[in-house]
Amino acid sequence: ACLPQPPREDIVACLPQPPPQQQPEQQQQQPEQPELKAIIPYLQHRDIGVLNENLEFNLDNITKEKSDELLNGGYDWYDFPDALAKAKAEKDIEEEEEQRIRSFLNFVDKIKESCSVSLTDDELGALDKHLAALVSEFKGVMETINKENEELCKEAITTLANKIRTNAEAVENDDDALRTAVEDALGVVILLPEPCDNGERLENVKELLKMKFTPPKERKEMSKQYREAYRLKGKNINIQLNKNPVVVHTYGAGGSDHQMGEFDVGDKAIVAIERKLEDGKIVAIHKTVAFTTYPVGNHTSTKDTWNILTGRDCAATKKLVSRVICAAGGEYQRYWKNLRPMFATIDRHKLDVIRDVFSNSEYKNSAASFYTVHADATSYIAPGDKKGEQLIQKHAKADLEQNTTKVIETLAKCGFDVHVHSKWLFRDYVARLLGRDEKIKLDVDDESTSLCLTGKLFSVKNGQRTEMNLTVSAHKSQWFRNGGHVLITDCISSALKSGGDVDFAKAGARNSANSVLLKLTEKFAEKVTVRLEKDEKLNKLLGSPAFVPFLFSTWMNANAWPKTLEAVRGEFFSDDDDDGENNIDHKSILQTLNDECVKDEDKRKEFAAELGKNDFEINDPKDERRILLARDRQENIGGITGLSVARFIHVVTYGTCAKILEKKGYIGDTRKSTAGDFFALWWETKDIIGKKKTATAGNSDIVLRRTLDFVWSYMGRSSGKFKAGYARVRQYLFGVRVCWYAGKAEYGCHKEGSKCRVNRTVQDHAELKDKDAIGQDCCGTCHNHWLHKKRRCWFAENAFLLRDKEWYQKHGRECEGGGTAIRKIPPAGTERHPDLDYLDADAEEEPICSGCFRYWRYSHLTCWFAGKAEFVWFNSSGVECVCHGETANGIPYRIVPENNVLLPAGAQGQPCCHPCRTKLDKNRVRRKTLLPPESEQVEQ
Repeated sequence: ACLPQPPREDIVACLPQPPPQQQPEQQQQQPEQPELKAIIPYLQHRDIGVLNENLEFNLDNITKEKSDELLNGGYDWYDFPDALAKAKAEKDIEEEEEQRIRSFLNFVDKIKESCSVSLTDDELGALDKHLAALVSEFKGVMETINKENEELCKEAITTLANKIRTNAEAVENDDDALRTAVEDALGVVILLPEPCDNGERLENVKELLKMKFTPPKERKEMSKQYREAYRLKGKNINIQLNKNPVVVHTYGAGGSDHQMGEFDVGDKAIVAIERKLEDGKIVAIHKTVAFTTYPVGNHTSTKDTWNILTGRDCAATKKLVSRVICAAGGEYQRYWKNLRPMFATIDRHKLDVIRDVFSNSEYKNSAASFYTVHADATSYIAPGDKKGEQLIQKHAKADLEQNTTKVIETLAKCGFDVHVHSKWLFRDYVARLLGRDEKIKLDVDDESTSLCLTGKLFSVKNGQRTEMNLTVSAHKSQWFRNGGHVLITDCISSALKSGGDVDFAKAGARNSANSVLLKLTEKFAEKVTVRLEKDEKLNKLLGSPAFVPFLFSTWMNANAWPKTLEAVRGEFFSDDDDDGENNIDHKSILQTLNDECVKDEDKRKEFAAELGKNDFEINDPKDERRILLARDRQENIGGITGLSVARFIHVVTYGTCAKILEKKGYIGDTRKSTAGDFFALWWETKDIIGKKKTATAGNSDIVLRRTLDFVWSYMGRSSGKFKAGYARVRQYLFGVRVCWYAGKAEYGCHKEGSKCRVNRTVQDHAELKDKDAIGQDCCGTCHNHWLHKKRRCWFAENAFLLRDKEWYQKHGRECEGGGTAIRKIPPAGTERHPDLDYLDADAEEEPICSGCFRYWRYSHLTCWFAGKAEFVWFNSSGVECVCHGETANGIPYRIVPENNVLLPAGAQGQPCCHPCRTKLDKNRVRRKTLLPPESEQVEQ
């Protein structure tokens, strides 16, 4: 988010254009994209000299300039492995596999190293020390910036408040002039406490907040499309609807500068507003309503298990540390967490002006609260991923059109303005439905660099034309990719400028966390640059290109900078009972997080009781790190809303490094790169060779485990947009390997169409003598089959002897010997079925198949859920079923997991069948209260 921001998209182009005149077909065709150039001719050119006549790489001739040309010159890396293999085949060049692999990997690595920086363990540690040494100075820089911003903001607030009072005094014979002047200057609606009559103002606010949508008629078809998109089975699985399209953000009166307010649905906000007015408080409502796309959830988002603000309690079944951390974070869904600091910053500055204006009036002792309204465009609840957004865009058109019209008409009727927080919602619905007949006029300013576009929207109903202020910006769910800190700063400035005061808007936006973080990044980078210029080993970093700018997890992972973390925490938590990273009482920190940050009183009391137990200890290093990071996120600094220690750490590490490194376009960006980019080839080789790093500081390569995992999710071995390229690289490195057993059905081991990797060799076996098979390539499945083929299950071998045994007959089972004998009969004295005691001692430790082992080891146990009717789940048809029904016959070879709040004490570690454990792991089990039999119920 601290990287240079992308240019502003031209939203003017989103407005509906007149249909183009029909042109001949050849004129309508789009110009073809230039074809990618072949790499081998470039490498073999006499002025380049990287590839000789024998197709051998000369790595000494690879320079930065040549690497830049290969990366950014439009060359086809997707076809390169095939082209190289074909060229070698035409010249009958033979080479050992190891030599071919090493030569190719060295070439790819050299290209990457020539155009990007790499750090050794020692160099990364030295950079960490440089940053740590500057932390105290960084803190001073931040405090200076904050102080300057605060002074400018206070001055702008005072100036605006005086201007408002002057304008009100100029109005004669109007007892409500002061309130009207505030509303005009700030773009708000002011509700004054009783006995003042708020009349039409209050009625308009109520009408807006209680707005509801008509249930969509196409829900059945929408549910079908939802099931197909997410491959869900069961016709009773339906897409869910949100009954509360209006959500309100409240910024309370008299709170600290750090508070970020709370969210609630519109109906409850009405009750809260009326209560505040009765209690003698001033209520201000932002006239600009945030209008966005759809609520996030899935088909299980029902009234009992989900709500629009918090979603589902993701940590409900996790251990105590995770639950406390989750609850301390506010428990809001990520989207609301993204909006919260932005809304709070706007509310805080406008509320300061309101308090100043009314400080000399009859309401000088009245506390004030600020409300910002948010409305969705559809009732459909869908996942927040790309597939969910496409589902809404493609199949919810009728509902989006109907609700967009209703929201705009309601806002116009009630006297509110609109800020569309989605470019496609504005383009496809607001602009298309309302952009005809000059109903939308956008401000055009060629010199403006703002990521918020403003203008006027005219709503016409029953012949009455109503003018509204219009703002358009990108969606905030991915704000860090849609413009980053610049986007949020521009949105704050636009909201503060709604009343027309530019100086107040600039000062308020400058005094925001996002603006401060941008400024800090520049200042910190300057100081680090001066220090690194004097370091002979690290001055190579300055201005050097970053191969994968935002994917370098080292830069973004706070735990990768231990010295810097210690220094930062020592600065901001010096008053605590710890000194940065040493002698830290993690349990005490967790208790403080619970006491100060968990707002749900019931949860806070429950957590406090658990944390207060003497036997509760924190020994897991992962939990210790997570607790400290949670404290970093919750500790606000500098008196700036949303500016936390965690954000300070992010700026010092990732933000600074992003500034001192040169960004190389989109090379390495999984979302921008194509299959023909060098990026794909680079990561494919890393994946295939298996250079998987751990997420700790000090790697020889700064690519960490999380980075490679992230790239894998896009490339994939069997799916993803890099699938074909991945296969080509594997084929070049290892050749076309075919399992020797493929097509030989008589051996009964290789299934037709098997995708098992061919990375083993045929084992020596009596049945394969004289078959010329030993040592040939084979897949892992066939290798394991023949490895255990000579071992047959003991129960199958001795079935004829066991059939007459009474103890064996009662089990009603007989092994047919189909499975390979890879397990052993459990010996006496270990946990096993009591009937195995009838076996002779020489039968113990004999090989048996997995099926027999599972039966004789666990079948005598009882699943813990058996007979407990209070534990239920809902099947694919939506029918409630007992978790472990009377007909369930699963063998309890698994155990009940630890730290599941759904289960009573003593349940953990108990035997559990696989179906019950699976439902529990997927959070599908519910516990309900059972009433006693009717005869035992007491009449109330």
